[in-house]
Amino acid sequence: MRSFAGGSSTDKILITNYAAMNALLQYTIAFRAVINAYDTVTFRRLANKRTSGTPGQGLFMIYYIHSPGDLIEFEEWNWGTTAGQWSIPGTATGSEFTFVLTYDGGSTSNDPVFYINDVSQTVTRVTGPAGTRQSETADLYLGASNGTTPHDGTEGEFALWNRILTRNEITALHLKFEAALLANGLVCYLPLIGRYSPELNLAPNALTGTVTGTTTSVHPPMIRRHPVIPPSPLRPYLHLARTYP
Repeated sequence: MRSFAGGSSTDKILITNYAAMNALLQYTIAFRAVINAYDTVTFRRLANKRTSGTPGQGLFMIYYIHSPGDLIEFEEWNWGTTAGQWSIPGTATGSEFTFVLTYDGGSTSNDPVFYINDVSQTVTRVTGPAGTRQSETADLYLGASNGTTPHDGTEGEFALWNRILTRNEITALHLKFEAALLANGLVCYLPLIGRYSPELNLAPNALTGTVTGTTTSVHPPMIRRHPVIPPSPLRPYLHLARTYP
């Protein structure tokens, strides 16, 4: 796991945009995280793929805030007129959780589905999206975005698919199966075990993650096809489905 310092730090992982992540119509986002504290003044970003606060200039933002209660919020920025915004109750501070979100951009009436620790959450629609889907080429940030409102806690096992995962696949993620075992439609996967800089991206034809700040935190043991290592001719010969950090 990578640990982000929060406060006024610039701790972040930058994944420069590449074509497979652009303007997804249906998608699933997943990661494991710990939130240390909910800020009463500003939101703290977990994941952000947008270039500005203008609708149509990105894809999504996931963050948390105390406003008035502890909330985790998702904004969908690929709508050309108005970005959509939804929230769920926040998780307990200091406790690791599995986060999975699925979204279908086929209609402005669709709401995202949130799962915390494999349990579907009650979703509040704050602002309904409007307009049509746009093209976008925004970079993806984990933690701070351009140096602002960084995550205060840890994050690991970040993954993005260009499809909606099945219910059984979502359960598998909670049971610590690595995202690479769900290879169909996987467009971004950073284990974030903290051993490498840049961070490895194990999705096909993907770009690595540029590290700014952050420290290494304890990573949960995962069910993996092989250890998380840079590309190697030995990889095809490593044992299948063993547990590695």
